[in-house]
Amino acid sequence: MVKHTFFLTTWYVILLLSCRVGSEYSPTDTPVDGGEDPAITEKYTRSIDIYDPTTWGPLNVHDPELFQDDDGTFYVFSTDASIGNTWQGGVQVRRSKDLVHWECLPEPALGMWDEEMKEWLGFSSDAEAYTWAPSVVKLNGRYYMYHGVIVDVPDNDNRPRAWIGLAIADTPIGPYLPADEYDPSTYSCSTVVRYTFTRTPGTIDEDCLNESGGDWSKGFGAIDPEVVFDVEGHMWLTYGSWKGGIAILELDPTTGMPIDGYPADTIENGYGTLIAGGNGIAIEGACIFQYGEYYYLFYSLGDLLYDYSIRVGRRPISEGIVGPYYDSEGRDLTTLTWEESHRYGNKILGAHQFECQYGWRNPGGQSLLITQDGRILMAHHTRTTFRESWYFYLQVRQIYFTEDGWPVANPNEYAGETLREMNPTEFAGTYKVIHTKRGTSWGFVSTYEGTQSSDEVNLEDAIETVSENVTFHPEGTISGAYQGTWSISNHYHITIQLEDNQGTLLGTYKGIVSDALDWSRIGDVERHTLTFTAFCPETGEYFFGNKE
Repeated sequence: MVKHTFFLTTWYVILLLSCRVGSEYSPTDTPVDGGEDPAITEKYTRSIDIYDPTTWGPLNVHDPELFQDDDGTFYVFSTDASIGNTWQGGVQVRRSKDLVHWECLPEPALGMWDEEMKEWLGFSSDAEAYTWAPSVVKLNGRYYMYHGVIVDVPDNDNRPRAWIGLAIADTPIGPYLPADEYDPSTYSCSTVVRYTFTRTPGTIDEDCLNESGGDWSKGFGAIDPEVVFDVEGHMWLTYGSWKGGIAILELDPTTGMPIDGYPADTIENGYGTLIAGGNGIAIEGACIFQYGEYYYLFYSLGDLLYDYSIRVGRRPISEGIVGPYYDSEGRDLTTLTWEESHRYGNKILGAHQFECQYGWRNPGGQSLLITQDGRILMAHHTRTTFRESWYFYLQVRQIYFTEDGWPVANPNEYAGETLREMNPTEFAGTYKVIHTKRGTSWGFVSTYEGTQSSDEVNLEDAIETVSENVTFHPEGTISGAYQGTWSISNHYHITIQLEDNQGTLLGTYKGIVSDALDWSRIGDVERHTLTFTAFCPETGEYFFGNKE
């Protein structure tokens, strides 16, 4: 993804230096039924010491990679970024037993830099180097971490170069070493694939086949790697950012390197196949997830400070894992233009706010995991409607699939909830609801601290959708901001015929109902709630809400 390094002005640094943690996060605690656990109630108000990572908990998490080890422990690996740039450098790692209480470790999982990486990206020293968006997989009894970054390089006429590499460790928390340092007898280098935006004939650029030829819309930006195995056991890597789109290339499962040779950009046509994006659209952070009869492509779209969101497309397993992928309206995600890119792709999570509660902006950088007990979880970062944009938090949500085979996300952060048979009488009541919006409106917006976007951004994604109230009546009708009918079947599946108040049908939405804890409620209040999350394939929009 196109990430940024975050700086505070001097007076903000002074202010935050005086802040100390108010409550500790224990990695061995379990979710609390009553919703009174400080890890939940104080998550967005607790203070930290910006120079002490052990106080950070879920704060300072960008592009989280969610991983579960054999002993059941969960880990989140994330981008080298923090408030005031106080992190010492390298990949951050957190661990948890329950996905609620997170311990941030003070040492980076990866802080040993590859010499080829530094040369390619123009880093003159280890102190200058950094990396983004790691992906971790356990392979051959070892832990393999893919990571990458894109920078403007002085000797490349200040044009961008990008690099993805492989590091290996014996434990999940590291230390991870460049592959050729960890095992020099197997690896000739640790470079997986590179990219350059070149306008300089006669330089190293000519040796890089994964180039753009000076065109912003060409070439795969070599960042945001993510590993996936297809149903036949083949190992693949997705990567890419903006420019030419998202690529997929096959890996050798014995080494974790591109199967046709590496670095992949030195092999003719070795850098992969386009599966989504292209034409310079702001797509990045892709990962593929297999469920039922489909491969699902989750990706982040937009400018991470202004109009970021998480989108989904899918492709039948019978057609293979190599794209293209399609949204629910049948749009090929490789054919989108910049102007229409926010109109298509199913927006499973975007900017929204339940009225009079904490609100969320620019969710993205997602990863998905099937836990050992079979739950499907999505970890992502988010910015907020109530703090400066250099505050970014980890959120974990449970993912479900509708009867139509489309994913929906729990509107609430994970707190150990399980699906159960839901009585319609119990579900009935008044709800705060969100109906997602996609479109092609463009304009300038500002962050919480007042920084205006330098270019026009998509307004449907930049401006948070605020909830409205509807009542689900016991007899199966809906009134309030919307009208229509509803029913529950098969224990916890909900079907909603949604209309506006002029009687126009907005679509048939199918999803699930569940217990939940609402982490976004402010103050000392009851957080137990019932929730629903539903999707309409014909319109590509989501409808979700929490009971008041």
